[in-house]
Amino acid sequence: MIVTAIGLIFASEASAQIGGQALTEKGDASSTNFRENDPKQLAVKTISVESADDETLTQTQTDWYVRPDAKTRFRRYATNVAGPVALGRYALVAGIQTASNEPEEWGGKWEGFGRRFASEIGRSAISNTIRFGLEESFKYDSKFYLSRDKKGSARFRNALVSTVAARDKNGKRVFAFPKLAGNFTSNIVANTTWFPDRYGVNDGLRSSAISVGIEAGINLFREFILKK
Repeated sequence: MIVTAIGLIFASEASAQIGGQALTEKGDASSTNFRENDPKQLAVKTISVESADDETLTQTQTDWYVRPDAKTRFRRYATNVAGPVALGRYALVAGIQTASNEPEEWGGKWEGFGRRFASEIGRSAISNTIRFGLEESFKYDSKFYLSRDKKGSARFRNALVSTVAARDKNGKRVFAFPKLAGNFTSNIVANTTWFPDRYGVNDGLRSSAISVGIEAGINLFREFILKK
């Protein structure tokens, strides 16, 4: 349900963006119906085209975006896998799972904690490696960026849409299939390989959906509270 709702919001936003671009293109086409040899008409035409270009930038809001360089992108990948925040997250998840003894086959205490901690590292390594590889190939960037529109509704929408959206090399929103591919693949692999035998593909899909919901909550926290 969470993934479906976010997908509908993303589709709505994409349709609005395409509609705005179509209107701009129509305006550009109509501005060419001037006599090329008339200086006054040329002046009007120039102003019209410049205004349309400005409107396009305002509508798409991509003029602010600069794709991170290769060094920054790789550092982000390494940090997502083995940075201090990532290691802290692994420890927190492993601690919660150990306290609830889930999966119970792994036992409690330090041995169980160690297995769960290693499991989280494995999932993260698979997820982020797939994500990084595909994003490099398609020149996508699924990093979370704060909304440029400071209206509450726009910020809320940005937080949710960012869970399934990325930026292309020009800063335009696109479907974040590299991130989602990494998320779903890592959870399915974990649940069908090193997890106990009673786990399977359905458990991996459920874990992936939960991850998307958690990311939406984190994005809302960053958008409205942390603001970075």
